[in-house]
Amino acid sequence: MSPIGAAAGSWELSTSATSQIATGSPDTGVLARLRLAAAAAQTGVFFPLNRAVKILDNLYIHTTGAGNVGELTIFVE
Repeated sequence: MSPIGAAAGSWELSTSATSQIATGSPDTGVLARLRLAAAAAQTGVFFPLNRAVKILDNLYIHTTGAGNVGELTIFVE
């Protein structure tokens, strides 16, 4: 993930189309969460998903905070 935090907020990578950022106990569809500070800086975060990827799998990024942008690049081995 390469988030750019223009405001404090969160990112969530999930297999569910519905955001669970506000929940304390997310279901198994949430693969990763990232909290951003208010400083406008780009951060590179690398983590292995340790998950098999299938054809037509859907992954969703849910965000909070005004102006949080960035990108997600998935490398498949």
